Amino acid sequence: MALFNPAIQPVSTTAGTPKSTTLDTTASKNLMPANAARFGVAINNNATANLYINLGSAASSTNYVAILAPGGYYETPFGYTGDVNGIIVAKTNVSGTVVATEFT
Repeated sequence: MALFNPAIQPVSTTAGTPKSTTLDTTASKNLMPANAARFGVAINNNATANLYINLGSAASSTNYVAILAPGGYYETPFGYTGDVNGIIVAKTNVSGTVVATEFT
């Protein structure tokens, strides 16, 4: 049996705004700035190394909420409206980008 909570109403959107970011191994970068009108963010790792994602503060190999392998996908928790940050952690050259799509 499915759980039902009448206090939680479904949301829908037809607006998705992608932002492509080229990451490097030296510093965390903002993948998507905070937005109080956001429903969610979908992130695709198109780079050739693992992507460390953190919500709110800078991402690092020790400060993250998720690790995405190359080709990986992540969605922020429903209702999260803060900054989304990421860094590629690799010992060799990395190529590719990360695409974060914001739904408003």
